Amino acid sequence: MKKRYYRRDGTIMYALLSVGLVSDEDQRPLHFVSQIQDVSTEHHALQEIETNRSFLGQLFNSLTDAVLVLDADTRIVDHNWAATKLLELPSDATGSPLGTRLHELTARLSENGTKRKDKSDAAKLLARWNTTLAIADKEPLPLELTLTPVRGAAEPALRWVLVVRDLSESQRNEMLKNQFVATVSHELRTPLTSISGSLGLITGGVLGELPEQMENMLRIAQQNTQRLIQLVNDLLDLNKLSAEEMEFSIQHVDIATILGHAIEQMKSYAEPYHVRLKITGDTSGHIKVDPDRLLQVLHNLISNACKYSPQGETVDIHCEPDAEDGARISVVDRGPGIPEAFRSRIFERFAQAEASDNRAKGGTGLGLAITKELVERMGGVIGFESREDEGTRFWFRFPRAEVH
Repeated sequence: MKKRYYRRDGTIMYALLSVGLVSDEDQRPLHFVSQIQDVSTEHHALQEIETNRSFLGQLFNSLTDAVLVLDADTRIVDHNWAATKLLELPSDATGSPLGTRLHELTARLSENGTKRKDKSDAAKLLARWNTTLAIADKEPLPLELTLTPVRGAAEPALRWVLVVRDLSESQRNEMLKNQFVATVSHELRTPLTSISGSLGLITGGVLGELPEQMENMLRIAQQNTQRLIQLVNDLLDLNKLSAEEMEFSIQHVDIATILGHAIEQMKSYAEPYHVRLKITGDTSGHIKVDPDRLLQVLHNLISNACKYSPQGETVDIHCEPDAEDGARISVVDRGPGIPEAFRSRIFERFAQAEASDNRAKGGTGLGLAITKELVERMGGVIGFESREDEGTRFWFRFPRAEVH
């Protein structure tokens, strides 16, 4: 038996006590032999393991996402409290098959290689997908499922960890956010457009000549109003893209013509920066895009290139054949380039480099995010190349279209 003993100094020793009876030839008891083995180290180690196990159990059950451990046949090996609540499982559902509730789960496990004889590759796989699940005749829940294979050292059999996230709240929040953005944007755009128009008429001399100081102040007000209008327009575009409400009219577009339109429309924008716009390369052929959205892409990229180009420089709009039988269009500036630390976030929403010079250029931090979304929604690919103090090349690629 396991016992506690007090040592002479008052500390406690945990020990295993073994007692044996010694008998004579006639089986008469002579005496006892007692053996006391100090197992304090092992006792404390087991106690620590039990404490850690209890903590991990509490941590497992404190997760807001439902987490289930499954075997290859989708039977539940373990689960947390969130899984019990979300999927309405029994308090101890160990051994019950989850595949009967999530029919696609069995197919997903089969696709990922659990039914193969050689499962060495299956342990490297991870799957994530969205689904809806109706539980106990309730409204179907939108769920995000993440399936990860695990193989323990003590248990070589392959198991799966399934994380189930209820997307109901996040979808409601996203809908409310989109409604808020759309409402605010619409409410702002009309008065801003009116203010901008009025300021434009005043600075244009409709009310007569203005004092120089007043005219400068009005021009600043007009410029800031234009920036606000651009922000509102960008927010509306993002809202439409997020809600899958932006319409695309895909057509066969002549490359030379669309680039010519972009240059013509952006000349007045480039003039205050004292930057020239030039088309280079092979502009022959057609691509299959929405011409209005492609012009929006070109405007965003050309306006950025103008802002960051030194005075007197040229922004090249270059077109060249692509190795995959496509057309690659680039907007090239000779500005300061993109800082190394910022390049990974260049297409993120509201992302702007922290340098004060970059902040002084203005912008909403949404143009490149919208540009990337537009290019990809039209079936293209976008990227960039940059060297500090040498310039930046933003490029996008679309397959060439055959015109009959």
